[in-house]
Amino acid sequence: MIIYNYDKDTGEFLNAKKARVNPKKLSDYLTPAFATEQKPPEVEGNKIVIFDKDLNGWKIEDDYRGLAYFDKNTGERFVIEKIGEKLKSNAVTTEPPIEFFEPKYQGKKWVEKAKVYKGKKANNSKEVDNIARKEINDLDPFPIMISTINALVMGEGVPQDWTALHEAITEIYNEADTYKSNNNINKGK
Repeated sequence: MIIYNYDKDTGEFLNAKKARVNPKKLSDYLTPAFATEQKPPEVEGNKIVIFDKDLNGWKIEDDYRGLAYFDKNTGERFVIEKIGEKLKSNAVTTEPPIEFFEPKYQGKKWVEKAKVYKGKKANNSKEVDNIARKEINDLDPFPIMISTINALVMGEGVPQDWTALHEAITEIYNEADTYKSNNNINKGK
């Protein structure tokens, strides 16, 4: 005789084994705890067979344990941990791009809700200006400014590197202003 073992906590089917003969009555077989003589039904895909003690029989449940899914409105990651738990209606299994600050799933793809300027979140004028200032500081303008002041004091005129620096700074600010204009970002907000 074959017995069918199930998990004591979840009831999920574990395995089938040949039952042991009852040593006191050789014509009988022993059925241990958390086992049944009822054969479980066959299942496919994300289904699992559960033994329900109240029904004294098998039932089929969804089994997506371990499946990661993402909230369509926030991109927040969740993992299904329980038998019978289903994917939420506002979720997808496609992960949002890691570079998105505020992902939102629209149609059949992830889109960025946040305004992003030069790879950084910039939803207001102050954030855009801070990014531009950082870019200018990265140019390391102070040595050129000092050499320009020295050249002017010595009557040598404006050095070429000052002109190049001025053009670079002007371009950075123009890019920032264009971004703010194109994305309806008002000053002071």
